[in-house]
Amino acid sequence: MFYLRGGLRLGVHPTRRRRSAIMNNIIWLVGAIVIVIAILSFLGLR
Repeated sequence: MFYLRGGLRLGVHPTRRRRSAIMNNIIWLVGAIVIVIAILSFLGLR
């Protein structure tokens, strides 16, 4: 994998990059839901 100035990557297939972005969004969403549930349980709302 090659890096350009600014963190741009070359040599990664666009489909793989898109799949990686989708996985990152799913992980972020699950993490956000877990944090919200933890806050609600701490406040006694769940």
